[in-house]
Amino acid sequence: MATGEPSDLIFTAAMDRLLRLQASPNDASLRADIAAWCEADAAHARAWRRAQDTWNAVAEVPPAHVAEWPVKQPVVARTGRWPHGRLAVATGAAIAACLLLLFMPGLLPGLQADHVTRTAELRDVVLADGTRMSLGPRSGLDVRLGADRRQVKLLDGEVFFEVRSDAGRPFVVEAGGVEVSVVGTAFDVRVSRSTVTVAVRNGLVDVRGEGRGAAALRLSAGDRVVVDRATRSLKRDRIEPDEVASWRGGRLFVDGMTVADVVEELGRYTAGWIVVADSRLAAQRVTGLFDVQDVDRALAALVQPFDGRVQSVTPLLRILTAP
Repeated sequence: MATGEPSDLIFTAAMDRLLRLQASPNDASLRADIAAWCEADAAHARAWRRAQDTWNAVAEVPPAHVAEWPVKQPVVARTGRWPHGRLAVATGAAIAACLLLLFMPGLLPGLQADHVTRTAELRDVVLADGTRMSLGPRSGLDVRLGADRRQVKLLDGEVFFEVRSDAGRPFVVEAGGVEVSVVGTAFDVRVSRSTVTVAVRNGLVDVRGEGRGAAALRLSAGDRVVVDRATRSLKRDRIEPDEVASWRGGRLFVDGMTVADVVEELGRYTAGWIVVADSRLAAQRVTGLFDVQDVDRALAALVQPFDGRVQSVTPLLRILTAP
């Protein structure tokens, strides 16, 4: 049986049923109603599966860089009494907003960082040695300027460095287990949940993985390396030097990144929560240039090659789905 209902209304109906089921998991009549609703139309069944995937994604996503947080964070449990009907959907949005405050990358690192930016905020910082740092949104870093070594720990986000040359004091950036050493150069470092990326605009940079015996990889202008934080494997490629830190001009250039990673980066430029409800869509790789000043347009362009859709459930929750 085909339905004439718009797909966003079907999805909202599925979310409403899911929230009511969370409130009354042992309600046999409610379960029977949901089963009948799903059996009545294939679109209903698809919406139900996506609602479940979305709920799991929002309520169970792990915090970024949890090992670096200075205090133990509370556990968010999906239990308790829930209201019904339209109020249930509104309550679900409020829960999503609370999860956002708990799990937002770049928010909690501010508790231990010297320099922090908020959502959509860009900030330039000049250190005492003359080094300039351009911080991307939701970024946090700790700075230590010593007599024989200048050290920065990037806790989250992205920073473009223009390092003042000082042969007696090398400049070292630590990010997600990756160490970047320079004397004087301009380069960009981005740390996300899954990767650490280093790209050089000019000069020379040495990139080293974890461990004292790890060999250094030397990068020059236009070189880029992406380190997988889970496997520690790396991919080296080339990029136009002018595209390094293109986000400073309102553009996000990506080459071979997964949809999930691009969503994480775009999420730094907008308030709210963006969920990729389809694991296959999340794993797709993309190359392109996205406007970070219009995140909705960027998300639509991101999923368009895969016939995906962006659904705004509330002003604080966008959901990316695919057929």
